Amino acid sequence: MTEGGPGWARVVALTIVASTLSVVPATLLVFLPVGLLLVALPPRRPALMLMGAVLVGVVLAQGPDDPMFDFARGWSLVAGAWLVIAAVLVERPGYTARGLFAVFAASATAAVVYAVRPGGMTGLDAMVRERVERTDSATLALSERWGVGRNMAEALRQRADVTTLLQPALLVLATLAALAVAWWAYRRLAAREAAPLEGVAQFRFPDALIWLLIAGIVLLILPIGAVASRTGANLVAVMGLLYALRGAAVLLFLHGMPSVLGWLLILLIGVLLLPLVLVPTMVVGLSDTWLDIRRRRPIENAGP
Repeated sequence: MTEGGPGWARVVALTIVASTLSVVPATLLVFLPVGLLLVALPPRRPALMLMGAVLVGVVLAQGPDDPMFDFARGWSLVAGAWLVIAAVLVERPGYTARGLFAVFAASATAAVVYAVRPGGMTGLDAMVRERVERTDSATLALSERWGVGRNMAEALRQRADVTTLLQPALLVLATLAALAVAWWAYRRLAAREAAPLEGVAQFRFPDALIWLLIAGIVLLILPIGAVASRTGANLVAVMGLLYALRGAAVLLFLHGMPSVLGWLLILLIGVLLLPLVLVPTMVVGLSDTWLDIRRRRPIENAGP
């Protein structure tokens, strides 16, 4: 299977990732940034600007009276605004560098807001945990019918603990995927670009981001305090997965894109053996930081 065409399969996969990882509705993470992009960036066609303004207006005006939904709207607005700024400031072509700029800038903005807000992250953590436990209640009720309620309750409690601890990392990763869909929609509508997103095998990001991984490891190891440890854990989670994706991209570049059946097999292996898959692919991604394997490959194969 090639990577040509507009990339519908990639968009569907990114939407599933955004919907799965985040407690923030993926519709907000996609539609609000799309509206901002259509209004703020060229070519500023009246019909597209009107469409964008309507999207922004509907998203901001509609929705339940719910603090979690208010957070989702605010986060989506901040992330979309930073993507607009990244589109202007970041000179690298394509989406990845701009998307990373946007999500890290949005994360820094949110960190400042919650640092000065009464209650800080405590209230947000409580909302996230309540939302996760509410989602898990149906699973727990079904497990009790099957007589495995006690074991399932403990597993779900641990999942809620991990989700609450790592919800900033999960939100960053989900937002990165959702903003990619928003960027794809904007470039398809406004610029009529055939393939707005980079190919899977070409996924890479600035090598300087290795320092975020190093900072995360340092914060996680040193006994500085709970806030520093949690910050380190979330940095390691985000950068570890990004390096694993970079390693997977290198492997796809070297061995070629698989068929549909191959993708299904990769997905099955990834789900069943996730820890065993993440570590080697992350090592490959880290190695690519220094070796730049994909750039060296054509030179080595060029012959005399």
